[in-house]
Amino acid sequence: MQIGLPEQVGRHVFTGAFKPDAYRRLVESVTEPFVYVEAMAPRAQVLALTPAGWTPRDSHWLMTTPLKAEAAPPLPAGYRLRLIETDGLCRAEIDAPDGALAASGNCGLGGAYGTFDKIVTDEVHRRRGLGSVIMQALTTAALARGATDGILIATPDGQALYRALGWSDVGEVVSVISG
Repeated sequence: MQIGLPEQVGRHVFTGAFKPDAYRRLVESVTEPFVYVEAMAPRAQVLALTPAGWTPRDSHWLMTTPLKAEAAPPLPAGYRLRLIETDGLCRAEIDAPDGALAASGNCGLGGAYGTFDKIVTDEVHRRRGLGSVIMQALTTAALARGATDGILIATPDGQALYRALGWSDVGEVVSVISG
């Protein structure tokens, strides 16, 4: 999947059973920097198959949940939610009272899964429920497009938010970045 950001130009996620030969072929075929490859497999096994020049990231967690329609938590006074939908993607953004971007997130839309990604709340605006608002707005968009389940890869910090929202851990995800 092409991401198109300077710090992450692309991402490949291995789903299902880990296949060492397929993993090795993929990482050996990557020629540009800042491509992420993620697999749910034992860390030592993944790193042993990863060529020199790749940087391992801290562990993350694959999480899922059945999606359900719920009322969005209220926004704090002065904050404004925006949804931007394009083919296959919904982006939710919350602007602070001063117009600065306070929180944002993306959800890939298509099929039975809504794939949640890059859910971020600016440090100055944390502990106000903005992450929950972003997640519910994206969930509503995913349900409207026919998704029944959500999937995401959580950082250790994000894992607590998602658990509080009813998401379940599936397993540890090992991620490496091409150099």
